Amino acid sequence: MLNQNPKIQPPYGSISRLRYVLELFSTHNFPQITPTMLRDRGFSGSDAFQTIAALKFLNIIDSEGNKTENVTKLQLKGEERTQAILEIVKNAYQKLFNTVAEPYKLNKDDLYNDFISVYELSGRLAATAVPNFLWLCKE
Repeated sequence: MLNQNPKIQPPYGSISRLRYVLELFSTHNFPQITPTMLRDRGFSGSDAFQTIAALKFLNIIDSEGNKTENVTKLQLKGEERTQAILEIVKNAYQKLFNTVAEPYKLNKDDLYNDFISVYELSGRLAATAVPNFLWLCKE
């Protein structure tokens, strides 16, 4: 399922928090992810909400915080996990991939400009969304 909600912005919060949650999904079985659950795990209020928004954008959780079929993909290991993350990223960032075939190969300035253009982000958000995208691509 592709990210059909144009109001959800690409991940722009802390990469370390996103990494932590993705690792949690690979080892734990949570039926639902909520800001309260993340705050109970040491997230600040803003980190919790940014992480929830990132998980929604990536279609890892739905609008209610329930896990999607993508959670199972995060539990895979090796090459299968890498391919699953690739699929998740390409689906979530479909608008960007439709604009640029291999956006992860762009220099940071061009990628920054594409994030502003494609996702209508402010400069401040684009500056943090680009590193999140590149990190996800490396995964």
